[in-house]
Amino acid sequence: MNRDNIKFSIIIPYFNSINTIERALTSILYQTFNNYEVILINDGSKDITIEFINSFIDKFNFLGINLIYINLINNAGPSVARNIGWENAKGEYICFLDADDMWHPNKLNTCNIFINILNPDFIFHNSGISQTGNLSEILNHEYSINNFIILKCNKFKWFLKNLAVTPSVLIKREVKLRFNEKMKYCEDYDLWLRIAFSNKSVYQIKGSALTFLGKAPMTGNGLSSRIFKMRLGEIILFYNFCKQKKIFFPFLPLFIIFSLIKHFRLLFKKLLN
Repeated sequence: MNRDNIKFSIIIPYFNSINTIERALTSILYQTFNNYEVILINDGSKDITIEFINSFIDKFNFLGINLIYINLINNAGPSVARNIGWENAKGEYICFLDADDMWHPNKLNTCNIFINILNPDFIFHNSGISQTGNLSEILNHEYSINNFIILKCNKFKWFLKNLAVTPSVLIKREVKLRFNEKMKYCEDYDLWLRIAFSNKSVYQIKGSALTFLGKAPMTGNGLSSRIFKMRLGEIILFYNFCKQKKIFFPFLPLFIIFSLIKHFRLLFKKLLN
C-alpha cells in the first residue's frame, strides 16, 4: 500500500497484555475497510516475543498493510505511547485501540462513510462491553449501516462526563493537541475536552456498538483506589482546563462539586451491588 495515501493510522499501546493482544490485532485483520496502517507500541513489556510480532507483521503484509512495531525500553504510560504513535503516523485520521479491546469488522468502513461526508476533526461512536471475551461474539454482533445517525456534538456536554472511550475515537492527524503525558488517569477525557473547545468540528455516530471493551470500566482488583484516582484525574483536568480557558475559572468549584457528587454516587451504587 502507498504509505502516502493512508486513511487511518491505528495506534495500539501495549503493556503486559499477552493474553488479549492477539484478539485485538485479529479484530483489525477482520476489518472490511483496509486502507490503514497499524502502529503497535510496546510500552516496556517483557512478555511479548519477536516471533509473535513477526507473525502478525506477516499477516498484515499478506493484506498489503503495514504493521509498525515500536519498542520502548522503559514503561512510559499510555499517553506517551499514544503520542509517539501519533508522531509516527501517516494516516489522515488517528484511531486508537487498547490491547484488551476489540473492534467490530465494520468499524472503519462505517466511520469512513461519515468522515467522507462531514470531514470532521474529531468523531466517535458507541461502544459496548464484551460478555465473553471472545472475538466470535463481536464478529456475530448485529450490524446494519441503516442503524446509524450522525449528530454534531455540543461541546458543553463534555463537562458532564467523558462521552467517548478511547477505542471509539478518530481524530484528524493534523490536530495539534496531544495527550497530557503528566496525567495517568483521565488523560483521554482531558484531550477530548481540549479538542472540543478548540474550535474543532466534533461529531458523534449514534447506533450499534463498533468498539467492544474487554472488561467494564471500574472493575477488578483495587477498585476503590482506581475510582478515587480517576476522580482525582477528572478534577485535575478541570483545573488545567480552567487555567487555560480563564473564562471558565469561576465555574471550577462547580465542576469539582459535580465531580465529587458523581464519585460518591458511583461508590454508593457499588456498595448496593
